[in-house]
Amino acid sequence: MATPVENTSLITQISEASKSTYAQRRPWSELCNTASFSRPRSFAEATGRVRRHLVYFRINYAIVLLAILLCSLLGSPISLLVVLAVGAAWSALYFFRSEPLVVFNRSFSDGMVLAGLTVVTALALLLTGVTGTILIAAAVGFAIVVIHAALRGSDDLFMDEEEAVRGGVVASAGYTSLPSNHNSTLTF
Repeated sequence: MATPVENTSLITQISEASKSTYAQRRPWSELCNTASFSRPRSFAEATGRVRRHLVYFRINYAIVLLAILLCSLLGSPISLLVVLAVGAAWSALYFFRSEPLVVFNRSFSDGMVLAGLTVVTALALLLTGVTGTILIAAAVGFAIVVIHAALRGSDDLFMDEEEAVRGGVVASAGYTSLPSNHNSTLTF
């Protein structure tokens, strides 16, 4: 059984990770700057914008998606509580756990925990009857994010080099991509 110190440690760990993640969000005024919206000239430009903005505004977009999902469940408070409980279980048992899970002196691997949480999540969604609602909300949220990312211009956004490489916007530091009509794909 977990001691209060272990529970406090887990709560502190979740709190610190949440604060760190939330601190990485971009200012909402930058996300919603209407002067930065323009129609892309081509499909390639639109997909490039989507790639850049999914990296640049990733925390903001995740907050928007989560808000849409939670709002879709407001009509069913029991389902909302079940989804929040399942989310808390994922946080405590999978995302923020630093040591192996031990229950009744039996150790469970990450794969076993992942499989168990997946089954519990599927059962919770099926038994509460909100699977369709969540799928529709996720589709609407995804559509909003992609449309925003495609229509928002990128001229006023600045990423540091490490962030651009990590997000796949550029191949790696020191190399740049050439347009697809060239024979070579990389230059120094």
